[in-house]
Amino acid sequence: MKQKVNILVAGSGNVTGMNVIKALVEEDNVNVFGCDFDPINPSNQWCPTFEVPRCASSEYPIAILSLISKYNITHIIASNDHDVRSLAELKSKTEGFPYFNGYAENILACLDKKVTEKLFQNAGVQTPLEVTNKYDFPYVLRKEAMGNKKKFVHIVKSEEDIIGIPQEHYENGIMTRFVEGIEYTVDILCDSNSNMLSAIPRKRINVVGGMVHHAQIVKDEKLIALCAKLAKSVGLVGMSCIQCITDGVNYNFIEINPRPGSGIDLSINSGVNMPLLWLKETIGEEYSLNEPQWGMQMKRYYSGYYF
Repeated sequence: MKQKVNILVAGSGNVTGMNVIKALVEEDNVNVFGCDFDPINPSNQWCPTFEVPRCASSEYPIAILSLISKYNITHIIASNDHDVRSLAELKSKTEGFPYFNGYAENILACLDKKVTEKLFQNAGVQTPLEVTNKYDFPYVLRKEAMGNKKKFVHIVKSEEDIIGIPQEHYENGIMTRFVEGIEYTVDILCDSNSNMLSAIPRKRINVVGGMVHHAQIVKDEKLIALCAKLAKSVGLVGMSCIQCITDGVNYNFIEINPRPGSGIDLSINSGVNMPLLWLKETIGEEYSLNEPQWGMQMKRYYSGYYF
């Protein structure tokens, strides 16, 4: 980087936050700071990390604004839906707020699965239809509004699968038709006009607790083209990740996350440092767009944090 930037990674203690931090800490003129409600987290290994209240707290905006002022923060990346929601609401009310990754007209709409369904339809891409009867199998029950309480996902194929699902999940969820196929997460980077600069589809081979543990980069030209169409229609800005399931013919889009995904480290290590590219794009600094190492795979493993 030629110009000095000070970036705050919100939710620095989770896998996504740490992947973003590690992608930036060794860059010249990039000062990285982290914040998290848990003061003891692995991001302490790479950058100064500050404890802040949980996102739902009325004290959270005060803590964030204090960090922005004290450390002259120029850019913010949120690593999870809770921080996305709170920071987007704060930016909308605050003059002179730093560059915030993903901030655009539909950033909060992407956190509501029913509204996201309409965004897919408006963009002319395929998405699983909503189910209105909980006995109309098979379907997927997911939390409708993201970023306020814990998320949940249930695959329901029979009455037996309904047993044990809390009623509040049906009250606060959305049911969509279950579709078979290979699941992809596509890391995308867009400029300020929602033109897609880079798209890297990651095949989710093994997922544990919603986080990918084995993935492979696949060059699917049709999927990449559909993501470019979707990004322009929705108005995505900066880094996002889009989830899609395909049988090779039909492409059903499931989610738009206006933030980096937990598997972005695979894209970064394939040769496309999206966090750094986003920084350069925001300040008008020249950059080159590399092709990723197509076919690269990742196997995630656990490592301890000793202190």
